[in-house]
Formats: sequence, C-alpha cells, structure tokens
Amino acid sequence: MWAFWNFLENFFIWGHFGAGKEDIMRLSDMPIGSKSIIIGFNKDASLKYLSRLLSMGVTRGEEVEIIRKSPIGDSVVIKLRGYELVLRYNEIDILLLQ
Repeated sequence: MWAFWNFLENFFIWGHFGAGKEDIMRLSDMPIGSKSIIIGFNKDASLKYLSRLLSMGVTRGEEVEIIRKSPIGDSVVIKLRGYELVLRYNEIDILLLQ
C-alpha cells in the first residue's frame, strides 16, 4: 500500500506538493504556440488513462508546446519529446502545467 501512496505523491498535485495553486495552468487555457512544463496530473484522472499517458512519454518535468487546436473544439495537438500528440479536450485537463 505504501508504494501506491508513493506513486500518488510523485505524480499528482496534492495540496502543498508541487507548485502553488496560482501557478497551475490547464492545457485548455493556453494559447497556440505557448510552452509550459508538466508539473503533475489531476487527482481525478483514471489510472488507466494516466498509465497510457505515461507510456507515451507524458511525464512530470517535460516541456509541452501547443501546436494547434481543432476548429470545432474537440482536440488539441501538443508537441513533446520531439513528437506531436493529439488529445481530446475532455482529457487534456488531466495535465497540470506551470
């Protein structure tokens, strides 16, 4: 059980862990062309989806750049680790950025 809580402490923002609440940004609020650093993940994220993001290289400390947003507002393209990744708007607020 301790390993599970250690995992949560390392990958989620809980109260005083990580940046202050005023420093946290959401991917959906960022304009095209802006860059930011992943500081954690929303605690409401499902572990299955979080595991998928981690396996694609979406980890704490990585810089992400908004490449483009869908004109109908259902997806966003981000660039990280040298590749582009498309995420749905209902999934992107899992990432917490600074």
